[in-house]
Amino acid sequence: MFLNVGALQAALRRLQVSKIDLMQLHSVSWSWQNLGPLRDWKAQGLVRYIGITKDSSNLNFDTVESIMRRWKPDFLQIDCSMTNREAEKRVLPAAAELGVATLINEPFGGVRRGGSPSRHNLFRAAQGKPLPDWASEFDAATWGQFFLKYLLGHPAVTAVIPGTDKAAHMADNLGAGRGRLPNAAQRQRMVQFIEELA
Repeated sequence: MFLNVGALQAALRRLQVSKIDLMQLHSVSWSWQNLGPLRDWKAQGLVRYIGITKDSSNLNFDTVESIMRRWKPDFLQIDCSMTNREAEKRVLPAAAELGVATLINEPFGGVRRGGSPSRHNLFRAAQGKPLPDWASEFDAATWGQFFLKYLLGHPAVTAVIPGTDKAAHMADNLGAGRGRLPNAAQRQRMVQFIEELA
């Protein structure tokens, strides 16, 4: 359910801003979902960018692609990691083709409710194992940077949302944006390495 424009204007007043930078339709599930109200708000100058989000709880990429092609949002936010690469097969190429910026969620493979790591969690797979020497070829100094650089090296990825409440993790995550990024061959080698670890 969308807010009406009056409710949006009231929210802007409470936030003491003239516009919201990014307004997204969360967790799209049906191809008939409508971005028209968001597009109208963008045209009125109340929203700078519009987008859609999709998590991996219901991987219906047909829906995501259908909405992207029909409504051409500015942004797509989707789960993706080295152990959850489904989005790389179809959705990221479609976003690149359409000029849709991508935000990557759950870059470390996710956690279960309650905060424990899922079976796809990358830190769990790498626990106690040394970072490969060849990670220095793309300036990854830690496992966190290794996992993030894999995503940042994808030509269709705009930004990654690691999410943390720890300052040390945030500083480490920022390191992934510095230096070289892996090329396609290096990214494939990274996947093979992680698959062998798991």
